Amino acid sequence: MQCGWTPPTTHSLGEHDGEVLQDLPGLRYTRHDGSLVFPPFPSEEYRADVHAAVYRCEASNRIGVIGSRDVHIRA
Repeated sequence: MQCGWTPPTTHSLGEHDGEVLQDLPGLRYTRHDGSLVFPPFPSEEYRADVHAAVYRCEASNRIGVIGSRDVHIRA
């Protein structure tokens, strides 16, 4: 999932409840281009709150704020 727009914006990835995402080493991270990445993981590291969750992107610039549709993730 990639988050970003033109013209330049401030963007953030979050959960559907508005909580801004924090990187979770080995489970989930955000790249500098705004992409949310879920690297391969062993089954014992599965977490429903990470791998079966709803995410969304929010972007803002001088004109306003817009949010994406919810993105449902299932691993």
